[in-house]
Amino acid sequence: MADMGLEEELSCPICLELYQDPVSLPCQHNFCRECLNIHIQQHIDTSTAKGTQFHCPSCRCAFKLKDQLISRLPKNLVLANIISRFQSRKPETTETEAGSRHENQGVVCQVHRKSLSVFCNTCDRAL
Repeated sequence: MADMGLEEELSCPICLELYQDPVSLPCQHNFCRECLNIHIQQHIDTSTAKGTQFHCPSCRCAFKLKDQLISRLPKNLVLANIISRFQSRKPETTETEAGSRHENQGVVCQVHRKSLSVFCNTCDRAL
């Protein structure tokens, strides 16, 4: 359960997936580089007296858009390393995922290659 909260913290607020090539804006909010690039293209404000600017998707802080701003943002290496470690220790499936797969697709035992059955702990009847 704690991993679900951690996974949420390690997820991009735009795509809601684990960060891919994470970058930080000056306001300290993190995003996938590609997600931020798409956000800027979709929400660029060229009508301001200050010139071309965009707003942070999280805090709405305004930033001036300089040529190739996103490509100049350094990768957040600390965050990338944390995500890498998280992914390496994360089990392939959780009990909840396994349960929903069992209901929807029929989970197969990895050793015996037979359909899994769910039994009641009290009476040992198949559910």
